[in-house]
Amino acid sequence: MSEASPSETTRSPELTRFNVTEYVEMTMPGAMLSESSSEPLNGRTIEQIAQEAPRGVFALKTYKQAEGSLDIGGRSIPMSSKPFDESGLAYIDGQVYTLEEVKKLPDAGNVAGNMESNGWQKVVRARTGNWQPFLEGDSMVSSKPQPQNSSQA
Repeated sequence: MSEASPSETTRSPELTRFNVTEYVEMTMPGAMLSESSSEPLNGRTIEQIAQEAPRGVFALKTYKQAEGSLDIGGRSIPMSSKPFDESGLAYIDGQVYTLEEVKKLPDAGNVAGNMESNGWQKVVRARTGNWQPFLEGDSMVSSKPQPQNSSQA
């Protein structure tokens, strides 16, 4: 008579709940690097969030995250995936510059050198005054409400 192996007597974990939530990540200047915080998007658009964002927030990004729990031995263990379906950064009220335009600015410091050494084609001067690379997939968004199109019949 042989004894049961541990794998034969242990029940497989079961995923009991699983949801995908869309988040917005708000980026603001930090002491050395940019800092960010995230909150559920809750059906809002990037434009709506840009209008509501505190002045210190200079960029927004959306992403999705799968969240659920795993039942193991009668215990529920919270689980979450890495972010996926990430958007580019949407810079709030920033201004995009090419290398040639940056070289003409008297107050751009070493931005042109950073662009050349990092291979950046464009940068954005954020509404908070800091410079960021403007990469493929990035965009601009306004903090000002856009006029509604109204058609009258």
